[in-house]
Amino acid sequence: SFLEEDVFERFGKQFVNEQKMDAYSGSKRAFTVTAVRQSEIKKQDLKEVLLASRRGKVTVKRSDSPNIQLEYTLTTTGVDNEAANRRSETVKVEEEIQNGQLTLVTKANDKPIDPDYVSIDYVLSIPDGMKTAIENEDGDVRISGLNGNVSATSTNGIMEIVDVKGNLSVKSTYGNLYVADITGDVELESRSSKVNIDHTQGSLVLNNHSANTYVTDITGKISGKAQYGTVYFREIKGLVDVTGIGSNMQFDHMQGDTRVVSASGGNMTFILPKDEGYTVDAAVSGGRISTLLPLSIQKVQDNENETHMSGIVGKGTRKVDIKMKSGDLIVQGD
Repeated sequence: SFLEEDVFERFGKQFVNEQKMDAYSGSKRAFTVTAVRQSEIKKQDLKEVLLASRRGKVTVKRSDSPNIQLEYTLTTTGVDNEAANRRSETVKVEEEIQNGQLTLVTKANDKPIDPDYVSIDYVLSIPDGMKTAIENEDGDVRISGLNGNVSATSTNGIMEIVDVKGNLSVKSTYGNLYVADITGDVELESRSSKVNIDHTQGSLVLNNHSANTYVTDITGKISGKAQYGTVYFREIKGLVDVTGIGSNMQFDHMQGDTRVVSASGGNMTFILPKDEGYTVDAAVSGGRISTLLPLSIQKVQDNENETHMSGIVGKGTRKVDIKMKSGDLIVQGD
């Protein structure tokens, strides 16, 4: 067994060694060099551009020329200016073309860059009609003003996608995502993220995993599933047809029909203004129904755990069909 003073001595040596390692690592990055580089690639037969980055900022915008334009700010570190400059000179953005796809790959001496010593911020300008694919980890992404389809993936970062005329496929993991003013269909996968989607003229396919997602002013149909987490729907003009598993959901001022099934746990809240008008049919098993609206609530005779609610709010124009298991339902007026 260790004596108490031996334990403290061993811990003290370890702590001192860690401090020395931190100091040594910091000394290797004591000097910083920044360079701005540009390139232009002719579109020709290219149909798609793919750019992957880590820890940097990616800005994607519409090109003011028929070609693809790339500007990147390269920051390198070293023990002195000469070492930082040498490291900077080894970094290249290579252009790999295959089957109509341009892949922009950043390397140092033909190897992946080390983000501890090399940082890159990209500004990518895309001509109309091209698909754009962005993959980012531990960084920031902003995509705006494009006329073409977009695929974007972000992990541990912030991502904004606005004013896109084209279909959008987007995935956010452990991050923050804002999407607005999309003219096209959207496929969203969110995992442990905070997501806002506003004003989309197209359909939305939702795949929500332990995320907090706010969906507002969608013109087309919304479908998909929500597994855990929370989803807020407001002022949706198209049909909403979603499934929940342990997810809390709120539906506010819905302007189209709503069909929702909650298979296992999770609570729901509906806000149904008289001016909109709804016909409600709800079945809840293993939970409660609460409302102050003039809707009929009845227990099922052969199943004490199941409760039905039905009735008309206002003119009853829109249909609300709810099936829930092991969760509570609250229905409120405006």
